[in-house]
Amino acid sequence: MANISGNTIGVDFTKVWSDGLAQPRPFKTGTTVLGDDGKTYQYAKASATIASGNTAVNITLSSGEYVAANSGGSADNASGVSLAAGDHAWFKID
Repeated sequence: MANISGNTIGVDFTKVWSDGLAQPRPFKTGTTVLGDDGKTYQYAKASATIASGNTAVNITLSSGEYVAANSGGSADNASGVSLAAGDHAWFKID
C-alpha cells in the first residue's frame, strides 16, 4: 500500500469517511496528493456503491463536488474496502 509523498497532513489512503459519522471530513473533494509509489490520488465522494477492487471508477465534478461513479473510468478505489453511496475516500487516478 502506498503512503503519502509530500507534506499534506492526515492522509490515509485506506480511511473511509461515511456520511453517517458525526465527524468532519478532513479534505475537500478534488484534493490531490502524490503517493510514494509515484501515483496521484484524489479525494472524492462515492455516488453509488463501489467495490473494494473496482478499477474502473470515473471521477467527475458535479454541483461543486468531485464524485466517483462505479464504472466508466480508470481510477482505482484506494481504500481496499467497499464504499457505500455518500462515502468519501481516496482514489488512485493514474
